[in-house]
Amino acid sequence: METSQAMLELKLTAGIYLKLSDPDQAKPLMQRLASHEEAVLLEAVKCLRLVMTCSRAQKTTAVQLGIPQRLISILEHHNTISSELAVQIISTLSSFLHNNPSERTIGSSLLPLLLQMLNHQPSDPALLSAISRCCRLLFLSAAYREELTKLIAAQPERLRSLLAFMSSSPDICQVVCELMAVEPDLLSLCLGKNLLLSSRLDSYDFNLPIECILDLLSFKQFEAKKGALCLVSSCVQRNELRPAFTKACLQYKELFCRNLLVLIGPEETAEIRLLALNAIVVLYRKNFPICDGAFIITKVLPFLAKLCRKDQPINIKVSAAETLAYLVDEDVFLQEIASYTDQLLVSLAAFLKTPAEDWKRMTAEERRANQMVSLTECGQELKRVAFLAFSSLASTSESVRKRVADVEGLMEQVVKCSAMQSSPLVYAALRLLHSMSRSIYQLRTIFKDHNIWETVLGALKGKHGLQVTVIASAILANVSVEFSPCHLNLIKKGLWASLGTLLVHSNDDVVLNAVWTLMNMTYMATSSVKKDVEEVLSISLVDDLLHHRSKDVVAVTVGTLRNLLHAPTSSSSGEYPATPRQPDIATRILRRLRRDVHSQSSSTETENNHRDVMESCYCQDLLLHLLTLLQSEYIDVDVLEQGLCALANVCASNKGKQLVLNNSDCLNVIKKGLSHPEVVIKNSAVFCIGNLAACRDECNGREDKHSGSSENQRKVIESNFGKELKKLSGTDDPLLFERVRTALQHLNSAM
Repeated sequence: METSQAMLELKLTAGIYLKLSDPDQAKPLMQRLASHEEAVLLEAVKCLRLVMTCSRAQKTTAVQLGIPQRLISILEHHNTISSELAVQIISTLSSFLHNNPSERTIGSSLLPLLLQMLNHQPSDPALLSAISRCCRLLFLSAAYREELTKLIAAQPERLRSLLAFMSSSPDICQVVCELMAVEPDLLSLCLGKNLLLSSRLDSYDFNLPIECILDLLSFKQFEAKKGALCLVSSCVQRNELRPAFTKACLQYKELFCRNLLVLIGPEETAEIRLLALNAIVVLYRKNFPICDGAFIITKVLPFLAKLCRKDQPINIKVSAAETLAYLVDEDVFLQEIASYTDQLLVSLAAFLKTPAEDWKRMTAEERRANQMVSLTECGQELKRVAFLAFSSLASTSESVRKRVADVEGLMEQVVKCSAMQSSPLVYAALRLLHSMSRSIYQLRTIFKDHNIWETVLGALKGKHGLQVTVIASAILANVSVEFSPCHLNLIKKGLWASLGTLLVHSNDDVVLNAVWTLMNMTYMATSSVKKDVEEVLSISLVDDLLHHRSKDVVAVTVGTLRNLLHAPTSSSSGEYPATPRQPDIATRILRRLRRDVHSQSSSTETENNHRDVMESCYCQDLLLHLLTLLQSEYIDVDVLEQGLCALANVCASNKGKQLVLNNSDCLNVIKKGLSHPEVVIKNSAVFCIGNLAACRDECNGREDKHSGSSENQRKVIESNFGKELKKLSGTDDPLLFERVRTALQHLNSAM
């Protein structure tokens, strides 16, 4: 027995393979790990690393034996053990995490311990390197990132310790850059706790991170450059970090720009060149003076288009298309140029095909790294970025929209992908539809041919989260305009139920889009449509919207009330109006809030012999809520203008005239509008007076000869509006002058 024990110890010392599941073989190792002699501990830890090499079963058994917790308990006394033993323990624990990242008990215990060790500022380079390697496994794992954020929130100086080592340890510097790139909230937290405050208390000291980033950009290691470039892009895109970060960059502007430009050279790998281009694009979009427009047009744009070609690796094409989409978004000049650069539209169209050959060329590691494990996932990712790129290209330019719409099979793929389970893919497809929905021509062609309204209503069911709901509701607002073929289909196929849900949504953008849709649907609407709106837009909901926290929601709600208080138009025959001369629907929709959309009564074709709109109890309730809003002391100018225009529509009908003239609060609101410093408010107030004094009933569009008309004019004169109108007759504003002249003519005819 003694001989057998001696043989086991000899094997253990020599590092020969031991089977931990065998109690007789594991016992000597466990005894040595329990020793308090450092030499014995060091020998045991080294042997442990050998027996666990490339064996998941051995690691599982070691966890069951409690070996990781024993190692962590030894490491807790890091001040009393040698650096060599600490390095061996950390490396051994890293091997547990490397192939078993879901082992939360090990990582949760090790994470605060590593931060504590960094806080004691170890000087041994080997120990720093071991800590940094283990930190990377923990920091970049989604399983531990939330826990790390909580630890730093509790003691923010831990992050300061990491930043302090950035300049002295390239490994730590690389880890921190990678961490900040994927979790910029940590840097925001550090700023919020004033840990980066410089001697000048009015600014943040980003010099340390910038200096480290510059060092990393000059390193030969791929990971170092990648971490630094990702951190630059991440910091610039964060609103709370951008001012201080870019200010610090300006101090090193020449060196910073030179390093980035070097990285887009041909000697670098395609991935590094692409990351450098992405950093340049982000800085350019955020107005950092890194390069001029000519450099973007002649260098950046052509290179990005080249990287989208068919012969490029899939991961490169995906990243290049995303960067290009971000670059040209909202820049009509770049959109026009990009659409003709290196046959970009043809290259993006190839993304829509199944990438069987490209996927076969990818290694298993590349597939896992890019989250393209299956051919289906690979194809969906290519379609996603293609939709984003097409969306950005077609977001503003009508000519580019037409060329994008002509891409073979594109719209069929968009409709198909918008019904899939992948939320990012659905969002990208809807974003392209949103860009196309800005065109009146596209509404009457591809939107009609593919029944896009069904796709939009399907996306509004809320299966894919807030981002999809926001973009789908924005499309709904565009396709609901009266000259869209989708308009009548939406009325027939359950639009009102969807709107009822959207109007009470917790997100302001969704509510705004829903109210825009209502305003479009009620513009020049028939009485039957307005009746449907009454069922969706209850008086209590109107009150909630008029007191909404978003000024835009309030303004558009008042615009909707303005439409509802306008006399109904003739019944629709199923046809839609002729195509307007303005091709961009965004401009058309925004005109809905202009003061001259509903002009004088005679210009609008109304339902003959229809009941006065203000006879409705619903419209009278709307008037009361509108009046309450107009009497507010702190009302916004845009809202006040819309409210007075809505009141002008009330004043256009006989019943409305009586309601307004018999209500002193209404008359006072109009009087205040006449003396308002803004011309647009004066315009709207004069519009009200002109309708009150006119002998025309908007309900039937003809002269009203009954005795009530002269009585109404007499009340208008008694309200002393004439004196105020004469004061405004000398105005330089042509629209205001014309309306004042018309109103005075109505009043003079009654005298």
